[in-house]
Amino acid sequence: MNDPEITVGIFSHTRPIAKSFMRVIKREFETNAVLKECFPDILWSDPHKQSPKWSEDDGIVVKRTGNPPEATVEACGLVDGMPTGRHFGLRVYDDVVTVESVTTVDQMQKTIDAIDMSQNLGRMGGAVRFIGTRYKLGDAYEELIRRGKYTPRIKPATDNGRIDGKPVMFTQEQWEDKLRDMSPAIISSQMLQNPLASDSVIFQPDWFNLWPHDKPLPEFISVWQSLDAAVSEKTSADYSCLMTFGLFKLSKEDSAKMSIMVLDCFMERVPYPELRDKVIAEFQNKYGANDCPVSAVLIENKSAGAQLLQEFRNSRVYAVPYEPKGLDKVSRANLCSHIVHDGYMWLPESKIRKGYPMSWLSAWYEQMLYFPNVKHDDGVDATTQFLNMMNKIGTVSGKKIPEKPSYWRKQMVASPYG
Repeated sequence: MNDPEITVGIFSHTRPIAKSFMRVIKREFETNAVLKECFPDILWSDPHKQSPKWSEDDGIVVKRTGNPPEATVEACGLVDGMPTGRHFGLRVYDDVVTVESVTTVDQMQKTIDAIDMSQNLGRMGGAVRFIGTRYKLGDAYEELIRRGKYTPRIKPATDNGRIDGKPVMFTQEQWEDKLRDMSPAIISSQMLQNPLASDSVIFQPDWFNLWPHDKPLPEFISVWQSLDAAVSEKTSADYSCLMTFGLFKLSKEDSAKMSIMVLDCFMERVPYPELRDKVIAEFQNKYGANDCPVSAVLIENKSAGAQLLQEFRNSRVYAVPYEPKGLDKVSRANLCSHIVHDGYMWLPESKIRKGYPMSWLSAWYEQMLYFPNVKHDDGVDATTQFLNMMNKIGTVSGKKIPEKPSYWRKQMVASPYG
């Protein structure tokens, strides 16, 4: 009504969704007698007969002096039904992320790519607005927020953005009903607009201890490495992750329990030969037997990992197979989460700045905090398989563990690769 010359493109994940939004506008212009009486110079008295375009498929055109190729309002799809040759003065993106668009990493990237492509459908100086609901970590809305171009106006369902907050626009009874009817992950993303709300993740930030940067690292009883192997080099594929952990005693008074220091993280997409050689180089050169009594690399016994185990059988690398025994990733993480919760995992403060890990530690730390709401969980996989192995041995159970290297060798006697 303020600018009858404006051209508006309503974009949704698919065109039928966008048409449902435009349908409301179209119906209002057709049936609202008061609106038509107030703006007779803009709205048609009988738009179906008088307007040059008046349909959900072609868009709707009000009275205007210009003759652009775009209708006043058009419904457009992103992943399905994106137009060509249009340049709208206002682009409204409403529900471009749906439950179907976050099932896989490829689908999430497809939506992001479609949004990027649609930037060519605007006019210089035109306006853009996004409206939607969060679904998952790594979705298109997170990417838009990360880029910093748009101003986020996040409206959670509670006053503090947490599950324990007071409900906004709901009664307390209605909010409690929703908490009973929805899973924590759905509540966090859909209602709180935060896939990382505490109830939807396994590892909390305050569970990790920081080793002071001005304090020498402890003397490690043994250094372990844990490998989650992947050999695809596609941009959407998982990473190969090699984690390095040092086991040490925090104090003589607590000599029966071991603490764990995160020492290193290699996380890249590499072809198989490079992965194999990288493991050997990292294992032998950086954390070899000269630094501690015993070193070993833990590898999941499947696909690329199984091939590595076979190749390492006659090499210098002491490889130990890990068998998840049918447990899914979330179950494996839950099974060992108490080790981190009870404060047995340490991060070197020298690798931390303003509370956020830098360089090699950053990707791993982000995965640990966000899991299971992550696009890639290779660092979590490598960590949890190591923690579950340590849990099985008894490193953090209070069980008396001798320091002699022969003890650690005996714990892995079942391995055919020893």
